Amino acid sequence: MTAARAVPPHSSRRRGRWIVAALLIVVVAAVAVLLATRATPPSYRLALASRATVDQTLASSGTVSPVDHADLDFAVAGTVATVSATVGQHVTAGQQLAGLDTGTLDATVAQARAQAAAAQNKLAQDETGQTGARRPAPGPARRGRRARPPRS
Repeated sequence: MTAARAVPPHSSRRRGRWIVAALLIVVVAAVAVLLATRATPPSYRLALASRATVDQTLASSGTVSPVDHADLDFAVAGTVATVSATVGQHVTAGQQLAGLDTGTLDATVAQARAQAAAAQNKLAQDETGQTGARRPAPGPARRGRRARPPRS
């Protein structure tokens, strides 16, 4: 026969204590999670509005860069004669900001017009020369044959 194993009386008490301790830890953890995640209502502070001077200084370091930046250039090269806007001034689209010295540009335009007029005169002379010139009559030499000496 097999003998029944005897359970010591103090081991069942130990097991009960461990179960109670584990349940206590689970309950404490659940309460901690609930307290940490619950939403706190916003707090408000009421005050009367009044007029006053506010002195506040802000000290900061960094790089300041513009929101919009445009590189300006002219359609032709030249010397800037007038500047109509100042640094930091608000400008609108289409507003003239600067002007070029037109002296050299005017001279270039006058030279180009003179060259164009000379070319038109040459064209007119060439056209007149072609209509007034006589063309040689087509003869045997023009057809690629040798001319024969006249008979006597």
